[in-house]
Amino acid sequence: MHPNFNIASFDAVCQLYAQFLTTFLPHLRPCPLCGQAREVHSYRFRALQWAADHLDPIALTRLRCRTCHTVETLFPPWILPYELAALWILEAAVTAVAVDGQSLQQTATRWHWTLAWIRAHVRPWLAVSVEFRTLVAQWGHGVGLVDLVPLTWRPPATAVAGDWAWLCVAWVAVGLRGLGPELAQTLPGWVVWRSVAPEVLPAAPIPATTHLGRRVREHPPSPP
Repeated sequence: MHPNFNIASFDAVCQLYAQFLTTFLPHLRPCPLCGQAREVHSYRFRALQWAADHLDPIALTRLRCRTCHTVETLFPPWILPYELAALWILEAAVTAVAVDGQSLQQTATRWHWTLAWIRAHVRPWLAVSVEFRTLVAQWGHGVGLVDLVPLTWRPPATAVAGDWAWLCVAWVAVGLRGLGPELAQTLPGWVVWRSVAPEVLPAAPIPATTHLGRRVREHPPSPP
């Protein structure tokens, strides 16, 4: 868990996106509908809250399929469609309430947010924490990581949502296995896990009108 995680500068955020494109653009070029290679079409500027008091525009690459006449904006794993806050901000907010036992008002005051913002962003993820845990556990079985969280693990005494506490432990385990101890400390667990399992998300908090929302609803993970 990284309850106080902030990236040092917006330049670092842009570098993260450049690294994402370098790694994943070849895999994202084929159109999911017809399989034809898509071309870089343009850029979409998107406001992003990347630290508690910082909001900046980031240019997201768009791919166009000339055959299907569709255009997709390439979101990195740490930006969800129609979501202003970066994923590490969401993780910190939900973890503060679900695991650390802070009230919504305490979390809002600590991060300089309004209470309405906290309610709108924390509650939807808490509502699907049980389903989210099941999806991550199924994904772990599917890729051979059956022991992400030890069977003897118990949530901390402060936790009000044990399933979210389980998720945090599972994501840290994925980071340690995939990146090693040093690199795993540089990014929050949810961001690392999204990078290796981008489609495994509860459908409810993801708008159905987005590419990610449609993929999540059309291709649910298989049970173990």
